Amino acid sequence: MARRSDESPLETLMYLPWWVSLVLLIVGNIGIRMIIPAYFHENTSKGLMGGMLSGAVEGAMPFIANMFTMVMVVALGLSLFREFMQKRRQKAYDTMPEYNGSRRQSNPEPAFIPGSAQRRTAVNHEISPYLRSETHKPTKLTQLLLNEIEWKRFETLCAAAIHELGLDPKETKYGADGGIDIVVYKVGVDGPVGIVQCKAGENRIVGVKHIRELLGVMAHGNYKQAMFMTTGEYTQEAIDFAKGKITLVTGEMLINKINSMPQDKLQHLLDVAFEGDYRTPTCPQCGVKMVLRQASTGKNAGSNFWGCVHYPKCRQTLICNRTN
Repeated sequence: MARRSDESPLETLMYLPWWVSLVLLIVGNIGIRMIIPAYFHENTSKGLMGGMLSGAVEGAMPFIANMFTMVMVVALGLSLFREFMQKRRQKAYDTMPEYNGSRRQSNPEPAFIPGSAQRRTAVNHEISPYLRSETHKPTKLTQLLLNEIEWKRFETLCAAAIHELGLDPKETKYGADGGIDIVVYKVGVDGPVGIVQCKAGENRIVGVKHIRELLGVMAHGNYKQAMFMTTGEYTQEAIDFAKGKITLVTGEMLINKINSMPQDKLQHLLDVAFEGDYRTPTCPQCGVKMVLRQASTGKNAGSNFWGCVHYPKCRQTLICNRTN
């Protein structure tokens, strides 16, 4: 997987498995402390200049080795901590009882959490009759089915569809994504060839504001192409503004494109869309499945919403419109 241009080397090391960092730490120290000095001593120690060069290298290697060790120890610690937190989060999620196909609230929310920093979206949770039987799998994608996919699964489906077109999409990390959900690469081309923004939700109508923001991201990052994909439609103002600048994909267009693919590719995309818990929203900040909660005070008292399992450390919420 190619490293993103905005990703630091330490961040890249942190996302390696911990044992890879440990191997690099050991092998790197052997190379820096023993192999490199021995090589220079063997090949450059003859003559005055060679002796000075060999001595300089031998003198510098302990300092370089210490700096390398410090960086790798930090990376190893971060990697171990990341894996520990992932297992802890997954354990907390797996131990929650089921609630009508979604996760039940394990720790009651004291109140609805206000604040502009929260990212909210309406989610319809009426299960399609086509998927009520666990043994039944859809053979075609429909608007009704597309509406049931939570926001992160929709991004994954879009990325999978782009991959089937012969490109190499990379979903961005959780948290602040800078207005980019998918970065698209192409084999044989250096750097990304385009970016994608996704918006999911039943009856979603994307306005010109989102298109303007994507154009700004496109210009700031010097991306040549951009695409906006939604489960719904766009306003006429958004369509007019995007013309010649950004490719707009509606839910209907995505459905038609996926359904027109060969059966093996179509089935693969349906498996991606509807495997496991595709309805419970993912926390945009933490990347774990959220829990259904109910506001106990304030103007939203009694209303359901999705909250992060890491509350109060994470105060991310999503609006929930339950109809079943």
